[in-house]
Amino acid sequence: MEIGLGKAGTKERGHAEAADIAELMRRDTCEGKNPKLRVNAKSDASAATFNDYAKIVFQKKNEECRNGKHLKQWQSTIDEYCSGKHRGVPNIAAMQPKEITYLTLKRC
Repeated sequence: MEIGLGKAGTKERGHAEAADIAELMRRDTCEGKNPKLRVNAKSDASAATFNDYAKIVFQKKNEECRNGKHLKQWQSTIDEYCSGKHRGVPNIAAMQPKEITYLTLKRC
């Protein structure tokens, strides 16, 4: 399926960024999500959720991290406490960063 990640050699999107998006799109497909939304999120960054940004950070940290155990521990903590699994704790993973306020975090 051709979705298009932007023209090569333009300032629209570099090779590294296109590769990062392609990897996230593959993961979206495996998770049953629409990968095309990933490309549209580039033009509408306000549509990205906390979880979308967390995945990008985890991917970057995975490249830098010497001990994978620390990264997995960090990721499981985010998954556990940001997903709304605990009673009274908001699901900030599904929220857009602009929606997350001090009061939202205080309830965590």
